[in-house]
Amino acid sequence: MEVFKTVKRVETAIEMAIALKQHLRDCYSRAREGSVDPASRDLFSFLAAEQERLLGLYRQLLDEMGYGFQRVEHVGEYGKYIDTLVLHIPSAQTIDRGMSPAGALETASQIGDETCEAFAVMAAALVDARVKRICAEEKRHRDKIGAYREALDKR
Repeated sequence: MEVFKTVKRVETAIEMAIALKQHLRDCYSRAREGSVDPASRDLFSFLAAEQERLLGLYRQLLDEMGYGFQRVEHVGEYGKYIDTLVLHIPSAQTIDRGMSPAGALETASQIGDETCEAFAVMAAALVDARVKRICAEEKRHRDKIGAYREALDKR
C-alpha cells in the first residue's frame, strides 16, 4: 500500500477510483456475458451495476471540483501512474468468467478490503472530505456484498 502514499492530489485519487471502477465494471460485465449459470449472471449483473453507481458518484466529485471534461483514458506518464495505482489493487486483476458465485463474492470482498485500505492511506495523506467519502462509499459497497452473500447463503 506504500504506492498510495505517493498520491499528492485529490483529483488523482478520484481519477484512480474512476479508473478502478471502470476496470471492475468491464470485468464484471464480461464475466456476466461469459456465464451460463443464472445465479452467476445475476451476481455479475449486481456487481457491474454497483460499479456503475460508484462511477457516477466519483465522476460527480470531479465535476464538483470543476473538472467538466473527464478523460476516459489517461495517456502518457500520468496514465501509466493511474494504471499502476489500479494494479496495486491485486484482487481486481483476478476476476474470471468461470468464477462461481461464492468465488466471485469472495473476490469482490477482497477487492473491497484492498480498495478501502488504499483509500484510507490516501485519505490520511490528503485530508480531504471527498477522499473520505470514497472510503465511506467503498465500505458501503463492501457491506452490500456481505448482504448479497447472506441472501445467497439463505437460498
